Amino acid sequence: MKPQNHTIARILLIAFALFLSIFAADSFEGGFHFPQTLIALFMHLIPTFFLLLVAFISKKSTIISGIICITLGLAYIGFFHGRFHWSAYLIISGPLFLIAALFIFTPEKKKSEVS
Repeated sequence: MKPQNHTIARILLIAFALFLSIFAADSFEGGFHFPQTLIALFMHLIPTFFLLLVAFISKKSTIISGIICITLGLAYIGFFHGRFHWSAYLIISGPLFLIAALFIFTPEKKKSEVS
């Protein structure tokens, strides 16, 4: 049995969330006390938690998950326009658009087809 594109999209979304969580490691470099470091780590991991929530939502509605992924990609480009090299936008927004395409353009199985 071949894996569905929705399953592949969920796996890619979780892998992308793990990729983004790597950037949270810089919260340990500030030389802050433990509570301040913990707050900084939590703030850096908010996008990861949000993407994991989208992966959870995708079990129920892949269309909504695709729309959320597109919205997140466009929001990143809109909020940070002009601050970084164009490749930064491609690295962050590109995977979100790809995952959104997998969620939106792959037809869902009907309830009668699921065994």
